[in-house]
Amino acid sequence: MLKTQPLHSVFAVLIGAAIPSLVLGRAVFAVVVGLSLLALLSSDLRSQAWREVLAASKTTVGFAVIATLLLWVLSALGSNFIIRSLEAVLRTGAFVCIAVMVFGALRPEPRLQNLCLKSLAVVSLIGAGIALLATMVMPELYWCLRLEGWSSVPINSAYKGYAAISVLLVPILIWIFLAFRNVWQLVSLMAAACFLLLVWETYNRAAIAGFIGIVFALALTVFVNDARRLVAILCVGLTSLLTASVLIWLKVTRNHTIDIAPETYWYFPVWLIDFQRQTIWDHAYQVFETAPWFGVGANTINFTPGANQPLPGNESLHIIPAHPHNWTIEIMAETGGLGLFALLVTLAVIAVSLILKYRKTGTPRYLMVVAMLAGYWVSGLFNFSYWSAWWQVSFVLAVAVAASLSKTGAR
Repeated sequence: MLKTQPLHSVFAVLIGAAIPSLVLGRAVFAVVVGLSLLALLSSDLRSQAWREVLAASKTTVGFAVIATLLLWVLSALGSNFIIRSLEAVLRTGAFVCIAVMVFGALRPEPRLQNLCLKSLAVVSLIGAGIALLATMVMPELYWCLRLEGWSSVPINSAYKGYAAISVLLVPILIWIFLAFRNVWQLVSLMAAACFLLLVWETYNRAAIAGFIGIVFALALTVFVNDARRLVAILCVGLTSLLTASVLIWLKVTRNHTIDIAPETYWYFPVWLIDFQRQTIWDHAYQVFETAPWFGVGANTINFTPGANQPLPGNESLHIIPAHPHNWTIEIMAETGGLGLFALLVTLAVIAVSLILKYRKTGTPRYLMVVAMLAGYWVSGLFNFSYWSAWWQVSFVLAVAVAASLSKTGAR
């Protein structure tokens, strides 16, 4: 443990504030992350951070990540847009390195962990509160924060993207509630509740799917640990009940979408997955068939032939608007079957490692990381591009913070 310096505290506070600061926009998020990294690299924490990167590269998980990135680089070299593809792949690798550095800097420092979590709780409450207030009561707040003046024009689902980070922040906020005392329990509980309400108010079905994934993953992890425990049985029952409830809700509230969908065969009921997404996925699969081994290159599917054609049934959209809204199909089309296989193997290695560590130690932080992984990858089946920088950075930073925590520092 290093002697605390002012830059240590600056780093911890900014890392905690980074993800919830997205309420002010992605530019602000980038600035906060950049300043936190500058504080880290300017302090004596950088040596232990670099050591963590070197150590991580020699692990099974590190090897799997590096192999996947190298395979994606090979795919990018065959792209019609080599620079664009290489940039997407290499920055993904850079984000992973940054996350490992954050993990390495926080892991041996309980005081910095506390500062980071307290900052995250406070800024999460402020951010979720702003988003809820603007969405439900005061849209003027949204327009003012974007420097567009005082306007009462409804913002509808403007904070839908912000609601998506709930699958990353709510697990940490629950950890704070359980590990801390007094006012921090109240702040974290209120922040978590605000994020969940924001998901509902913005009708973010991808985030709802993410939370179903979280419950399912936690149930599986606890069940593997001890299938006879009552909590494991309750988790399985809760997962089934939650899934059934959401399906019924979607059926009731979205059954009208059948009337606007083109008459053709759909792989999934359109009340469950809208016909626009299914059309996009079908076209993306056709792109995959043109380059099944190495794909067309990372982050380029919207430049492939026919991608700018009007989407049947919703001509205001392109058949590939910007990305397929599904990371498995996106990775498969852009990096090929080999690229998707490598990523799935990497995820399997990570998941098995976490489940086994939880089974061996019973340490709750492993459950928190499992929850984040499930929330991110399940919600990613329906929302942003895998290559979206802010989404990737949010994910790896959240995991880095969660994985670094030790209850010894909580209070």
